[in-house]
Amino acid sequence: MANVRYLTQVGGNGEVATCVFPLKGEPVVILWSMMMLPEWTSGTSWVHQYRSSRMPRYARPSWSKSIVKEIQELGLHKGRLGVVGLEGTEAEGDIPYVTYSKIQELLPEASFENATDLMETQRNVKSAEEIEFLRRAALIGDYAAEAMYECARPGVTEAEVVASMHDTLVRYGSEIPIMFLWGAGKPNRATRLTFARGRKLEKGDVIDTEYSPRYSGYYSHAQRPLILGEAPDPYDRLFDASLQSYWAGVEAIKPGLPVAELCRIMFEPIQKAGFDLYAGVFFHGMCLGWEKPYGIPDYPGKEVLKEGMVLGMEPGAATPDLKMGVHVGDQIVVTATGYERLNGLKVEVPVKKC
Repeated sequence: MANVRYLTQVGGNGEVATCVFPLKGEPVVILWSMMMLPEWTSGTSWVHQYRSSRMPRYARPSWSKSIVKEIQELGLHKGRLGVVGLEGTEAEGDIPYVTYSKIQELLPEASFENATDLMETQRNVKSAEEIEFLRRAALIGDYAAEAMYECARPGVTEAEVVASMHDTLVRYGSEIPIMFLWGAGKPNRATRLTFARGRKLEKGDVIDTEYSPRYSGYYSHAQRPLILGEAPDPYDRLFDASLQSYWAGVEAIKPGLPVAELCRIMFEPIQKAGFDLYAGVFFHGMCLGWEKPYGIPDYPGKEVLKEGMVLGMEPGAATPDLKMGVHVGDQIVVTATGYERLNGLKVEVPVKKC
């Protein structure tokens, strides 16, 4: 949906759509349900062609038949067709196998090419307007972190703290659904849904979060830990190594810096501390979704940073057995002279007295 929304502004709050975009002529957006038509026709300024994925009206949605129908009506059924959503940012693509197979079957005289990188490379460098959307998303993320700092204390359930964060995210304008990871306890790793078990927070807990509020589709990405009292060993050292990695990377950021070099710079403090990299990623691109570049050890590519790129920083030092680890980080814009943080809160880990 990130690419569809980038081109058409259709998307958000769980909407599913596809887009047929001819070299000449009007683009066509195919909606899962035409019930959404009033929202999208009032919310976009230039897309005028909308269709239903249901053929006939009361049938189950069929993306393949709807897409093929539009291609045939455009006279492109024997043409060269670029497909966005095959192997690319998602290593094995994100188009359903059955949908793509049926499209190929129904268009036997067409040729198909992977156009994913062609599309997604265009999104790597952000306009000033896009950066303002990302800045707003980052601010919403900061508000949620402050809600966590206020609510979290021994005796309060994890669910209560998570609810306060979600209330804040939606109240200040985040779209839903929201990617949200949470972990608390000893040892701690950010996991999904553990807050639903009714566990109460305890003194000495380490809370680890990872969440991505969205504003008009543009993602923030926050790694906001919290310590209730003194951090149990080795968390004090893990936090320190993660922070050193974060600041080493941020202060090195500038246009022209090879992505592989930024990865090396960020790995060095973690290795010197005797730790490994938790989850295997130092940073990744941010936009209407997660995107390139992905910062990993021994990065194989030759890409360099460019002005206008936005990186979600998330270095996480972990014990060698990967059983204990913690992320820190937020959003960074590559500027003409270096970098700018989009988040206002300090990245240093707060300790709450209790």
